[in-house]
Amino acid sequence: MADVTWTGWDKVQRLTVVRTSSSAVPFGAGNPLGGVAGSTFTTLDFEWDNTWRLGLGANYRLNPQTKLRFGVAFDPTPTNDLHRTPRLPDQDRTWVAFGVQYKPSKQGTLEIGYAHEFVKNASVNNSTAGVPGRLVGTFKNRADIISLQYSHQF
Repeated sequence: MADVTWTGWDKVQRLTVVRTSSSAVPFGAGNPLGGVAGSTFTTLDFEWDNTWRLGLGANYRLNPQTKLRFGVAFDPTPTNDLHRTPRLPDQDRTWVAFGVQYKPSKQGTLEIGYAHEFVKNASVNNSTAGVPGRLVGTFKNRADIISLQYSHQF
C-alpha cells in the first residue's frame, strides 16, 4: 500500500486574534494588553509552506482471523526555523507503525495499533514584537500513539 498526501499549509500564514470586548484598563495605562473591541490583541506569523506526506505499508494475513500490518511514513513540517514558535515547535517526522487485526467472529473485528513518530529536533531563534530579547533554544519532540478499536456488524 502507498499514500501520498498534499496539504495546502500555505493558507495558514498568520493568526490574528481580535478582541470581542473592550478591556477595563485602556492600552498604555499600565496595561500593555488593553484595548477596545475590534482591535488586534496579537498576531502570530506562521509563514507555513505546503507539504507532501509519503507513506508505505503492508498487510500480511497470518491466518483467516489474523492480519498483521506495518507502515512507515515521512511527514515534513510546514514551518521553518525563522517562524517556529514554542507554541508549535514542529519539525520533520518519520512514522513507524504496526498493528494487528483479529476477527473473533464473522461480525466482529478487533484492531490494535502502535505508532512512533521520530521527530527531528526543532530549533527556535526569534523575537516577539513588544517583548524584549530573543527566544533561542531547541525542542526535542517525539510521539507514541496506541490505538484500540472494536467494530461489530449487525
